[in-house]
Amino acid sequence: MTLFIWAILLISQNFAFTFVSRARNSASLKRHILAAMASNGVWFISQIIIVGKMLDMISGKYGVMQSIGTGLFYTTFTITGSILAHKVSMRIVTGK
Repeated sequence: MTLFIWAILLISQNFAFTFVSRARNSASLKRHILAAMASNGVWFISQIIIVGKMLDMISGKYGVMQSIGTGLFYTTFTITGSILAHKVSMRIVTGK
């Protein structure tokens, strides 16, 4: 269950982060504020999980393969969030 929640958080984190970047290029301060609040809020929550995972890796709880798997999991879901946000924002964000 933790991995499912973490996957959702990672997608949300990078979705919001990418959306912030796109919102900066719009004329909407409201969109930028909302995106920034989401980005920082989700980042903070996701750190609770990633810090635990990193401490487990450093302490040797995970083997090399499980550590690599954790890194791949993180990378896969953060990329997914970025791509989804870019696709959505291309539809709704217009130029400056």
